[in-house]
Amino acid sequence: MGLISAILMIVGTLIGTGIFASPGPLFESVHCTQTSFIIWAFAGVVCTIGAFAYVELGTMFPASGGDFQYLRRAYGKKVAWVFGWSYITILNPIGTA
Repeated sequence: MGLISAILMIVGTLIGTGIFASPGPLFESVHCTQTSFIIWAFAGVVCTIGAFAYVELGTMFPASGGDFQYLRRAYGKKVAWVFGWSYITILNPIGTA
């Protein structure tokens, strides 16, 4: 998988999830289309800032393992191991389902 394929897969997953899962409850609770679009735009900006922070971590620590490596460097091996174990057995299967 190349860089473009990986980017398109991530963008497709995020946009697909956001478009099909979140507008109903948002529109139902706000009762105003314009306000809902403003909230969506603000959330998009916040997510973009978070993505930039994640990219910066990736360039600072270029080891494979992603979140595991970041947590290991910040909090130690035990916290990273608990995260890795819970991600593999709980978080990833739930997100996939």
